[in-house]
Amino acid sequence: MLTERNRVERFVAGVRGAAGGWDYDSALVISHTSLNTLQRGELSFSGLLSAVTNGTYNFVNPAANSAAVRNLVAPPLAKTSTTDMDSLDLRITRGLFRLPGGEALQLGLGAEARYEAQFDPDLNASGDVQGLGVAQTEGSRTVYAAYAELDAPIVKALEVDLSARYDHYGDFGGKFVPKAGFKFTPLKQLTLRGTYSQGFRAPSFAENGSSSAGGFITYTLRRRW
Repeated sequence: MLTERNRVERFVAGVRGAAGGWDYDSALVISHTSLNTLQRGELSFSGLLSAVTNGTYNFVNPAANSAAVRNLVAPPLAKTSTTDMDSLDLRITRGLFRLPGGEALQLGLGAEARYEAQFDPDLNASGDVQGLGVAQTEGSRTVYAAYAELDAPIVKALEVDLSARYDHYGDFGGKFVPKAGFKFTPLKQLTLRGTYSQGFRAPSFAENGSSSAGGFITYTLRRRW
C-alpha cells in the first residue's frame, strides 16, 4: 500500500509603478514543496531470511504474528522528497516614438534570477526490498536570464514584434533564443499571422547526471524437452 502526502508553501510579492517615463513591474516568488511517501507491504530479503532461519514468523497463521515481527519481514518504507524554486524578476517598458500606424514603438526589457533545487532520496536505498527498484535525484542550480522585446505597429494594417532572450544555467550553460512575428490585416475580415522562433530545454536534475536508477527484469526459462 502506497500513501503520499504533499505540502506546498508559496510566498509571492511584487512592486508595480512608473518612474522617469518607464513603467516597471517586479515579482518575488519563494516556493517549497515536500512530498512524504510511505510504502507498506514490500518484503525485506534480510528480514524474511531471518524470520525463516529463526522461526519467528508464523506462516501457517499470519494473523498471529505481532506488529514487530510483521515489520521485520515487511518494514514500512518512508522518504521525504523536496523541491525549491525561488525567483526574482524585473520588467520595464516604455513607448519610444510614434509610428505611421498611429501608436508608439514599445520597448520592453527584463531580467530574472532563479534558484532551483530538488531532493528525491531512494525509497530502497539498501536494495534489500525485493521487487522494488532504486532511484534517486539530487541537484541545485542558479539561472540568470535577460530579455528584450520591440512591438512595432508600423502601419495600421501591419504590426511586427521582435524579441530575444538569453538564459544561463549554472549546470548547463547559456542559450540565446530569438523570436519574430507579424500581424497583417489587409481587410477587416482577414488577418494573417506568422511567427518564427527558436527554443531549448535545459536537462532536468534526473537527466544531467546527478541521479541514479536501477531496476530488474524477470525471465522464465522455456523447457526445450
